[in-house]
Amino acid sequence: MIKDIFEHSDGTYGYRRIQVILERRGVRADGSTIRSIMRDVGLQAAQPRAKARTTVLAEDLGERLDLLGRDFTSDEPGRKWCGDIPPQAGGAPSYVRTWAGFVYLATVLDC
Repeated sequence: MIKDIFEHSDGTYGYRRIQVILERRGVRADGSTIRSIMRDVGLQAAQPRAKARTTVLAEDLGERLDLLGRDFTSDEPGRKWCGDIPPQAGGAPSYVRTWAGFVYLATVLDC
């Protein structure tokens, strides 16, 4: 049953998740027993990926000028464009994980 659950999870479930699935099926087993069986059979769950560093602050950040003076109004289209990477909750930049890697979500406004 352990091997079946492990293979059904595409090799991502460790002994804790397998223990939960077994209990849902009415089978009670100790976590150390499940871990021992997995080790004996050669089942090793996939480990979480390391977090990728997605933002590196520029060294000259304090020297950059605010060319718009925070005035985002304009008399005609195409005169002022501004862009931003909107933050997620907690202030982290917005990015989307794709098969090709990370893609940043940015907005461009024509003021």
